[in-house]
Amino acid sequence: MEKIVNILRKYTLKNIFIDGAFFRHSLAKISEATIFVVGANLTNNIDKVIDYAALTSKKFKLEKADNKLEKLAEHTNVCFVNEHNQIRDLGFDSIIGNTEKIFMEDNKKYRYLYLPKSLSNDFLLKLVEHRRDYKFDIVLNSPVSIQLNLDNLNNLFKLKNKVLVMNSINLVAICLNPVSSRGYEFNKKEFKEKLENILGVEVFNVLEEVTYE
Repeated sequence: MEKIVNILRKYTLKNIFIDGAFFRHSLAKISEATIFVVGANLTNNIDKVIDYAALTSKKFKLEKADNKLEKLAEHTNVCFVNEHNQIRDLGFDSIIGNTEKIFMEDNKKYRYLYLPKSLSNDFLLKLVEHRRDYKFDIVLNSPVSIQLNLDNLNNLFKLKNKVLVMNSINLVAICLNPVSSRGYEFNKKEFKEKLENILGVEVFNVLEEVTYE
């Protein structure tokens, strides 16, 4: 997709739109702006969809890492950073298969943990288990590096460990689609009100609230 966008930019175009359906959140990191559409297709349980929307919106809005950590972008491996901003490269680029190497006694002292790839379910479970001993904040390339199921995503935001990103996402609007391709639909008024209450922003119905100029 990134290659296609770069090709399109050679032409005189006002806008380039990327369809990021089917949970392709990773496309948000190559976009200048992101519109998050919450759809009924996830499940026929409206409250679970609301929870998903709240957690995903929180993920998209993660705080950008301080400039003092910008040198981490030069590293392709997992790194620790101490209180003096000195970087220790661990020699592997993914925590998959290496989780135990993170949770070693000597690593309790570090201030930050940088993950250049994904934050996985296995890692999160281990962090929750040892949350009283490992206080490091987590630095990710972007919010879409978080590859967690909803339960673990919820647990991540309950931890005292902060999650920071090198590249933030510009979330400009949130929309809803009350109709599922599976043959059911939510009450659009109830869906909209619940989303707006939990997100604290105006939410637009993609099937109705369209303005042409």
